[in-house]
Amino acid sequence: MANMQNKKWMIKSDDDLKSTIDKLRKERYIKGLDEKPAPYNEILHAAFRFEPLLDIIKKAEFKPRKKAQTFNLFTFIIFSVLVVVFFGGLIYAMGIISDVMHDVGVANDASSSGSPMYVNMTEASDNIFGSQYQSIQALRMVALVYILGLAAVILLTNVFIKRHPLLFFVNVLISILAVVFAPAVSNAYEILLNSGVYEGGLQAFSASNFLILNLPIIVLVIGLLGLVLSLINLIRTGGEDTNI
Repeated sequence: MANMQNKKWMIKSDDDLKSTIDKLRKERYIKGLDEKPAPYNEILHAAFRFEPLLDIIKKAEFKPRKKAQTFNLFTFIIFSVLVVVFFGGLIYAMGIISDVMHDVGVANDASSSGSPMYVNMTEASDNIFGSQYQSIQALRMVALVYILGLAAVILLTNVFIKRHPLLFFVNVLISILAVVFAPAVSNAYEILLNSGVYEGGLQAFSASNFLILNLPIIVLVIGLLGLVLSLINLIRTGGEDTNI
């Protein structure tokens, strides 16, 4: 009976903590101990007036919670392509806006030139939208840095994050599947690249295109390096204080 009572108040997460306090407030209200559900701060104040609890907290050993890592080779493959296609679309759309506004300015100048209220719309549109179009070209470099950053995160994760030894074999399986999956994505991107999408604008992402078109080799290298670093980390930590 005591074990069942203890399980009722077991706290495993922040949601469980709030749920447990809410149960406590409800039970006190039902039993008539409070006229209305007690505020959270009063519950906490009452708890910390309990000396044995304070002694337990003073002696307790807290371990920081580790968030699950979502970066893996499949993340690298998918987001490498998506970021280039998305940034390419932004540059293409900004180019269309810049051209349209320039043409509007030219038409306005032709019809309104010489009038008292004349404003050089061509110059204004070039200064605003033309400048933005030139600035947004930097997204090509941002895409490259983003792809390389994803690769670096995968490697650093394998170096610094402690995992259960069984997860090493899961990483091996994921790496094999990623190497098998990479050629299909690379070939699909090559077809997209040669299709002239965005009026050939993707061709300007030369460095990023090189990485994506050679995804099978890149993924194989990152996968092997990641596994080696993960194995070194596993040996170094001895499997202690690990998460599944």
